[in-house]
Amino acid sequence: MLSELVPQQGCQTDLFSMASSNPASREKSTKLMTALDQINSKMGRDTMKLAGEGSRRPWKMRQENKTPAYTTRWGELPVVVG
Repeated sequence: MLSELVPQQGCQTDLFSMASSNPASREKSTKLMTALDQINSKMGRDTMKLAGEGSRRPWKMRQENKTPAYTTRWGELPVVVG
């Protein structure tokens, strides 16, 4: 869900942000974010992300609960030995 979307000119910056006071730095940051978005849209979500986002995921897929693919993989068909 997206909320509180504002135009770039109305964006509140923090006290220590150098990009807010220097137009050249702000343009460089905008180009960097655009490149990051383009790579992620082409290569898949979270291919690249900012270091502040972290690299660990709090969840893992439980492979033991995966449903068998009987209808799509011949190798996963159960074999009955009589």
